[in-house]
Order: sequence, then C-alpha cells, then structure tokens
Amino acid sequence: MVSLLTFPVLEQLPLTFEQLVASDYQVGFIKHGDSAYNMLKASTDKVYVTLVKEMEIITGNGLECVERAVAKKYACIAYAFSTIYLKARNLSDSDIRKLVFAPESTYCVFVGLTLEGGSIYKEGFERWLGWTIPFHLADLWEEQDMYYNVRLPKRAWWLATNQTDKLKHSDFFAESDDLTLKHISGAFYALGGCLLICAGVFVQELVTYYWGRKIQQGLTWVRLKVRFRRKVKMKNLTVVRLVNSSNRCDKVGKTESIEMRAQIALFSRKI
Repeated sequence: MVSLLTFPVLEQLPLTFEQLVASDYQVGFIKHGDSAYNMLKASTDKVYVTLVKEMEIITGNGLECVERAVAKKYACIAYAFSTIYLKARNLSDSDIRKLVFAPESTYCVFVGLTLEGGSIYKEGFERWLGWTIPFHLADLWEEQDMYYNVRLPKRAWWLATNQTDKLKHSDFFAESDDLTLKHISGAFYALGGCLLICAGVFVQELVTYYWGRKIQQGLTWVRLKVRFRRKVKMKNLTVVRLVNSSNRCDKVGKTESIEMRAQIALFSRKI
C-alpha cells in the first residue's frame, strides 16, 4: 500500500527503438530531407526495418505529428532541434508537459561554423565556443531564445486573435498536469477497502471471543452444578448409612434386653 501511494502505477512509455517497435504506439516520421530516411531504409537492423515498414511519413513542418503525440498513443521520430521550435511556437504549456523526449537517438548530425581559410575570426570563435560548452551556456541561450522570441510572441498573438481557450490551458492555476491526489485516488479507495475488511475481521474476532467466553462460563457453571450435586449425593449416602447403622444398633440392643429378661424370668422360676 505504501509503495502504491509513493509510486503510483503509470503508463510505461517506450524509451528505446526496441520498446517502440514492441509497443502499440503508432509511429510518425517527420521527413526533413532524405538523409535520415535513407539511412533507416538502407539499414539491415530488424528494429529499423520494422520501423520503416510501420511508420507514417509526414512532410512539411511536422506540427501534425507533434499534435498527434499529444492527443493519443503516437510517437514522432524527428530532429530534436525542430521539435523544440515546434512545441514552443504552436503548443500550450499544458500540451508541452505531455510530451516526453526519449533518451535514445540515432543519426546524429554535427553542426559547426564554416569559415574561410585563414579567417581572423576562426581562433576567437573557437576560444569562445570552448568556454561555453562546459557551462552549458548554449542550452541556456536556446531556452531564452525560445521563451522571449518564440513563446511570448505566440501568447501575444493568441490574445490578439482572441484564442483564449489555449491560454486557459497554459495557465498553471487553471489546469495543471502535475501529479495530484486524483492520479492516486485508486490507492485511497484500496486503502479504504482494506480498512473496512480489517474492521470486519476485528468485529468478528471480538464476537467470537466473547461468544467463546460465554460458552466457557456456561460450561464452568454446569461443571460446578454437577460437582455440587455429587457432593450432595455423597452426604445423603453417608447420612443414610449412619441412620441404618444406628437402627441396627437399636435392634441389637432390644434383642439383648429381651434375652436378659427371659433369662431373669427363667432364673426366678427355678428359684
């Protein structure tokens, strides 16, 4: 019960290509150029072969694929930098929180600056870029760029065009996708059911205990009555025996006295 409350049962999302192939998710591939698609198509790996057969090719900016991933069990395969812009430009905060980026990736493309040979900026650029990488400044700059140059203009445009339904979903206090008590309400129902069962068992134990105690007291009273009756019978027997013995003594005394009287009478006659 404690583990259920602490770690509620959530849907297991596919985080690798193997899990994605084995799951019941539909797959969409945002096709930006032919290089990534041709790499997957030319691969002999079973996972990639299955993906190419089952995935849906989506052209254009790829917003349709991202919206499907928000609405149902749908997975998008796309370049990471393109999805970052798509979600910041078109989705609300509530919809963005529903998206999960898998840690596995393939077909990595390295982007660098191309300068003319012998350029005076080459050494300076390399030095500044080398300083930014250990502090992850590039990621921070990207987040600030998406917030100030993409997200805020999007909200202003929604307000200008009276698209308040999207803004309501973006409001944290109006609707939040964070984990709340509603998500683990089943654990509380299970806890209440277990408490009711425990209370019923406890009441049954009490009734059984007191009922057995009453039966034991009744048996003890019956035993005492039986013992008392036996003692009364033993006393009656001793009294009867004593009375009988006394009667016998009286009879013996009377016969002896009669014999003595007869002997005295005979003795007197003889005289």
